[in-house]
Amino acid sequence: MIFCLIVGSSAFIRFLVLWYQTSLAFNIGKFLGSAIYKSSLRQSYESLLGNSSDETIATISFKIERVIKDIILPAFVLCTSIVSLVGIVIVLSFIDRNVTFFLLATFGLIYLIIRLLTRRKVIENGKIIVDKSTEAIKVAREGYLGFKEIVLSDSRGFYGSLFDRAYSK
Repeated sequence: MIFCLIVGSSAFIRFLVLWYQTSLAFNIGKFLGSAIYKSSLRQSYESLLGNSSDETIATISFKIERVIKDIILPAFVLCTSIVSLVGIVIVLSFIDRNVTFFLLATFGLIYLIIRLLTRRKVIENGKIIVDKSTEAIKVAREGYLGFKEIVLSDSRGFYGSLFDRAYSK
């Protein structure tokens, strides 16, 4: 009974850690995108004309997303998975094979249920991300198309905060 309570607590903690590391990874990406956009707005007019606005927009929208999904998030998942795996192996080494098989089947079933229950929410969040990304690209394009006006009216801060709001929930 105590073991089942420990396993349930462990699964709950793992879920919280997964939520936190995903949130942290996307906040890092939001910070990187915002920093790139704001630094590009601080460039002189001449250097902005020499750079491709499409390249900067692609960096903000697509390359940052790839860094999050392909580097930051997997690194977080790998670290927490290694810690969990070591703990599970140590505990299971004291239990026989039948119990180990039962526990693996139970964990598999729990993960399947969680996946089925969260699938709709993941799809909804994906749509929100697409909408917010489109809004952020629109703001970035407006900023680049009207860069001369932004420089003359000194509204860099306004466009920087507008970009930040486009990526906030």
